[in-house]
Amino acid sequence: MNEEEFKVVEAMEKFGGSFVKSLAQCFYRADRNNIDKLKNTFNEY
Repeated sequence: MNEEEFKVVEAMEKFGGSFVKSLAQCFYRADRNNIDKLKNTFNEY
């Protein structure tokens, strides 16, 4: 994850609801390929 993506995920974890917080945890655990899939699938967050 690059620095900009990391800051977005941190904000998701801090300010998001329960789903968005769970999604942030997925980003932390994902490899590059899965990060791209998450970004494309949940781009509104």
